[in-house]
Amino acid sequence: MSFFVVFTLIYFSLHAFVWARMSLQLDLSWRTFILGLLAALALAMSPYLARRLPETWNPAVVRIVWWAVYVWFAAVAYLFWLQLAALILQLLARLAPSAWFAWLPRGRAQLAAVAAATALILIYGLWAANHWETPSYTVTSPRIKRAVRIALITDTHFGAIHTDAWVDRLVKTINGLQPDLVLFAGDQLNDHVGWLDSQAEILRGLQAPLGAYGVLGNHEIYVGASPSSRFHELAGVRLLRGDTVSLPGTGVQISGVDDPGHSPNAKQATAREVDRLKSALNPGDFHILMFHRPWLWPEEAAQAGFDMEVSGHTHGGQLYPFSWFVKIYYPYLAGHFEAHGSHLVVSRGAGTWGPPLRVGANPQIPLIILKPES
Repeated sequence: MSFFVVFTLIYFSLHAFVWARMSLQLDLSWRTFILGLLAALALAMSPYLARRLPETWNPAVVRIVWWAVYVWFAAVAYLFWLQLAALILQLLARLAPSAWFAWLPRGRAQLAAVAAATALILIYGLWAANHWETPSYTVTSPRIKRAVRIALITDTHFGAIHTDAWVDRLVKTINGLQPDLVLFAGDQLNDHVGWLDSQAEILRGLQAPLGAYGVLGNHEIYVGASPSSRFHELAGVRLLRGDTVSLPGTGVQISGVDDPGHSPNAKQATAREVDRLKSALNPGDFHILMFHRPWLWPEEAAQAGFDMEVSGHTHGGQLYPFSWFVKIYYPYLAGHFEAHGSHLVVSRGAGTWGPPLRVGANPQIPLIILKPES
């Protein structure tokens, strides 16, 4: 079953549950309820339809459509969680003394409380998505010859959602960290790549003496490796696609591999690609692996000779409490991890995927400081 079918069924189920609860709270007729379900089905398909809007359309119009579709996506998600919580409380109220739940609103008042709470969450999420955290992680090694400041950028998801002004502010924030090197660990792109030349030009304003390097994430694979490569070339970002580079005078080597996308046996194929890179590694250097998903650490990456892996992809869950479910599949959700002398840094990402909101997982631009070991 395709991702689109599974996603649409889940998204429709959220709408159906929310609409069923609203129908009870508003005491609507069965006829109105059925008509609402038909509208819910149309809304459940709206993200797919938005992604199909052609690049020949006016970008401003498409941006408005995307914002409407994906803010609604977040609204339905939180309406679902809050309506579910209200239902559980109502069921508990039937089992407990009535005085214990006298405060719990019912009917229209309950719906108003749920709607108000959802609105507050959306406002906070929109605000949080535009305020980057800049955590700093220091790593030392005797193989590092001099200090190197690395800005790690992941999951910007440039496309219909973000404006040139947003990209310009991102570049200024990165430059404010005074990095020697900028690493783009995948999912720089999301959609409508033909519109993004101006955003690529803005990225040329990055100030990093050792340059900017990147890898393709799963979304670059989805939009196409060729247009993705062209974007990075315009942006002045060198892609590492199974390649290794040495940073002069630092004792640091960087390698990168593509995300496998929907390829079968993706983990095994990527592990083989990483193992192939061993022959390019200088034994006397500190080795960094760029790979979009935090899959290969510590086993494959460390065994191949990498001292550090930098990744993204998880978004830190992006919208709480979905982080609970993301963490099941990606236990290294976000942060700096160390095991057996090897390091992993996973960024929550600078942008958003789908809803332009973040709740409980603020966007970030990690600063990794490599230092010689005294």
